[in-house]
Amino acid sequence: MGLDVALELKGNGLSGTATVQVTSRSARAEKAPLLVCAVLREDGVVTDVPSGENAGKSLVARFPARQTKYEFIELDGKSTATQRFSFAIEPSWNRQKLRLAVFVQDKRTGVVHQAAELPWRSTSAAATTAASTAKAKAARGTR
Repeated sequence: MGLDVALELKGNGLSGTATVQVTSRSARAEKAPLLVCAVLREDGVVTDVPSGENAGKSLVARFPARQTKYEFIELDGKSTATQRFSFAIEPSWNRQKLRLAVFVQDKRTGVVHQAAELPWRSTSAAATTAASTAKAKAARGTR
């Protein structure tokens, strides 16, 4: 299965659109219900705890999901399936630590067929690198 991801941000970087293209490279994935999912994550999110057993502590979360978008598709083996996911972020989020993870998963079995990750910036190099990494892993048969 081929997975190509491009991210285009609006001028201020507070919103963007991920374009995800999924291509069949195996009859195994055709006519099966597939989940295409895009997860916007931020590293190092700090939460100050005001009460309870952790009162007065600052807890740090590693890459919690800020937003998740998904659609179900079926591949026919002839055409590429394209999904677009729009994201709007809060101004308080650290854009330097935001990353977009995208994966394609078999809805019935839970098997992840392909995945890619890219930083929250609108650069062709970032999208190409993520797509190339995903393609290389697919060629090696790894996930």
